[in-house]
Amino acid sequence: MESNKAGMTLDKSVNFMQRAEALMDKWSAALYRFEESRGSQLTYRDSIGLKTLRIYQCWRLVMLDRAKSGVTDLESWDKYNSTFQMIVSLAAAVVNTTDTDAPISTTSLLPSDSFSEGCKRPSFSLDMGIICPLYDVATLCRDPFIRREAVKVLRSASRQEGLLNSHLCAVVAERVIELEETAALRSGTDDQRCLASAASHLRGLNSNSQTEVSSQHITRSSEVPHAARFVYAYPNFDPLYKQAFLVLAADQAGENHTKIPLPAVTAMLDME
Repeated sequence: MESNKAGMTLDKSVNFMQRAEALMDKWSAALYRFEESRGSQLTYRDSIGLKTLRIYQCWRLVMLDRAKSGVTDLESWDKYNSTFQMIVSLAAAVVNTTDTDAPISTTSLLPSDSFSEGCKRPSFSLDMGIICPLYDVATLCRDPFIRREAVKVLRSASRQEGLLNSHLCAVVAERVIELEETAALRSGTDDQRCLASAASHLRGLNSNSQTEVSSQHITRSSEVPHAARFVYAYPNFDPLYKQAFLVLAADQAGENHTKIPLPAVTAMLDME
């Protein structure tokens, strides 16, 4: 009986993945045809929308591929580095297009001379845009250059998308990068030590450890071992006490997690 149930569950899962893949293929083909036929006629707003759709196309293809393969190894994210780079490049193009081509009256209430000084035009949307994919790249891609470029784009943008703020996400992503790379350099391949290393790093390293870590740098994603990678890392907010925390998990079940204060983000919230 149990084997029959397991077989039925597997069949449903396979059927679901086949349908999801077929739908994604149709959607991608439709997007390609639209871009081919209308690409040269798009307004700047349409161009931004098209780039955003391509970002989500890249990201959904990654998630679909991981679901099909059934891989849970955190180092398997490295195979998508080229896709992560594409997402960052498209997001940067969205920010640059918004900043250089949009009429000021439609994107900001700031005086026009502020833009001549290099400030980004603030942008607000109730819909999700580039912030979530960029945050995912910064926290799931372990290539030190790609993930820092994602943070750079988040910082360069001045965007509010629903509840997501680009600057706040950049601050959180930077902390995740710091914790993972510090754990990789200090703690080797032990899960418990890596998580403990991340927590202790925020409380302050001793001078010897600080010197040891500062003299080393991660140069490629393969230098961040499985044990130093967090399964998920997301900000958590306590609206009552106006405090921000970073929730980190080092195992797939999420049982081995820690909650670390984010004083920099808390200070930013106090300014609101």
